[in-house]
Amino acid sequence: IPQYLSTKDKVSVGVSGIIVYDVKDVVTLLTEYPDYADTINDLSLAAIKHTVNELTYDELIGQQRVVDRKLKDDLTEQLSALGVRVIRVTLTDCTKCKVFSLHFYFLSTCMSMLLNVLSCRL
Repeated sequence: IPQYLSTKDKVSVGVSGIIVYDVKDVVTLLTEYPDYADTINDLSLAAIKHTVNELTYDELIGQQRVVDRKLKDDLTEQLSALGVRVIRVTLTDCTKCKVFSLHFYFLSTCMSMLLNVLSCRL
């Protein structure tokens, strides 16, 4: 599932990635972080968001290896406390996207329909 973010130059992008890791200390991970999968996921998403927000769209696309390396370094630092070794991080998709505010249209349409129904019943 892509994460929708904004780059430094305000370009909306959908970003997906793969993180390959190895659990070095199973006991620490399971005893101190019973929801370790959620913790790893949350830390990974936060690192991706932070990195994407610091870069322009051209930097994100044009320097893929540098971006992957920065993400790996950031995650290695964060996940080592959990007893996890990061092997590889790769952003697999960085696609420009347009974010529409359809929810306002939907809400106003629903309200209009509701008012019509209510007025018919009165």
